[in-house]
Amino acid sequence: RGKNAHVHAVPKSATPAQYAKATGLEALFGALYLAGQTDRLNELFHLVMEDA
Repeated sequence: RGKNAHVHAVPKSATPAQYAKATGLEALFGALYLAGQTDRLNELFHLVMEDA
């Protein structure tokens, strides 16, 4: 879980659900990077960018 799991303030440009998903994805990317799993990180990044 990311350090920002219990957020009380959400930016005006995002809904609480969007913000929670984005911060969760950010935490996942950070964990994969720190674990040295760059192949999986790149794979997930490309999947996310395809949907954007």
